[in-house]
Amino acid sequence: MQKTRRSQFSNAPTQKAIELRKWDYNVFKLLHPELGYQELPSNWIVALLGGYYKDKLERLAALSQPPHSYLVRNKTKKDFFRHSTYTRSSKLDVMLEQKPEYLGGSRAHLLYSSLIVASTELGINADPHAKLLTFIDLHTIGWTANKERRRVPYTEDILKIPSKKSYFMPDWRPFRIERKSKAFFIFDEAERSEKNAKELKEKIDNWLYFFNHQIYRSRFNFGSNTLVRFTFNDEATMRRAMSYVDNNPHFIFAQWRDFNQDISFPKPTDTFYTRDYECVGYPPVNFSKLGE
Repeated sequence: MQKTRRSQFSNAPTQKAIELRKWDYNVFKLLHPELGYQELPSNWIVALLGGYYKDKLERLAALSQPPHSYLVRNKTKKDFFRHSTYTRSSKLDVMLEQKPEYLGGSRAHLLYSSLIVASTELGINADPHAKLLTFIDLHTIGWTANKERRRVPYTEDILKIPSKKSYFMPDWRPFRIERKSKAFFIFDEAERSEKNAKELKEKIDNWLYFFNHQIYRSRFNFGSNTLVRFTFNDEATMRRAMSYVDNNPHFIFAQWRDFNQDISFPKPTDTFYTRDYECVGYPPVNFSKLGE
């Protein structure tokens, strides 16, 4: 009898019982919106967690199929040539007795931001001299500076950063890169859509206020080794943003085209760890050369 192969793109129910494995729980943790990434393409999930590529793609599909439905697979006919993206299901949250706070807003913008950070994490994972401290690590484990242990204080509105007029929020939770006894704290701003001059100037001014008033220190316990990484879809907008910044070592800039209209997602890459970032009035910054 010829065996019928279930398509990896199908959401049809499967009769096979699933015994959850360690890798599955790692996926659930990776896709926790407060600990990792709210949504990621399947190939990036496998790149971050490891395993035999084809087997893990099929495993992700199985985890999303009824009656298990631990994951939600976001797939449409329009996206046939793309890898599926996955998020956690409400059923999984109930099973794990967790109530994570999911981010709203544009999925395309969140994916763009997520892959920038995931690319950085891939580079750190591949570098034996580097270590990543996520935002939750900065809360719970902390870090050592000037021979004392420091942590980010816990408040529900910690990421509502004061500005001249009100407050603003970064596009990603800050994290710390350690390498060869040196470190950076990184905030992210991902600009996949065009902004007019007024909006762009306001965003730059918010961060200038953040650094000029040392809010990184008073609010987060971070030091002067704090950076904000701006990533722009087009170079012209990036250059315009850079023109609003006088010599400043805290602002780094990169350009990465918006992939949301492409036929496929970009392949997993560590380019956001290994690339040179432009810094107005200062030498380029490269995380992979930190401490050298």
